[in-house]
Amino acid sequence: QIINFASGSSDIPADNKAILDQAATLLNKVSGVKLNVGGHTDSTGNAAANKALSQRRAQAVVDYLISKGVDGTKLVAQGHGSDQPVAENTTEEGRFKNRRIEF
Repeated sequence: QIINFASGSSDIPADNKAILDQAATLLNKVSGVKLNVGGHTDSTGNAAANKALSQRRAQAVVDYLISKGVDGTKLVAQGHGSDQPVAENTTEEGRFKNRRIEF
């Protein structure tokens, strides 16, 4: 599942919280699992700011999952900045697809 963000924001969109609720339910049922939460940005702005924003996005998701009872030791937040785009950054649609969290 992919969660997309508004430009410049690390706030989890309300319509994506159901995805995280499902992930929390699953993670609370299994043991011996680590989930890598990878934050990404589009290429708008400078590289250092994008790296920091992507880390905040990943951490926001980790914090949300912990608030739903997931053991924090199962979670790893990692910011990738704009280094791993899944779409072109030349259109708004492409930039939206790149502003994401991947598990």
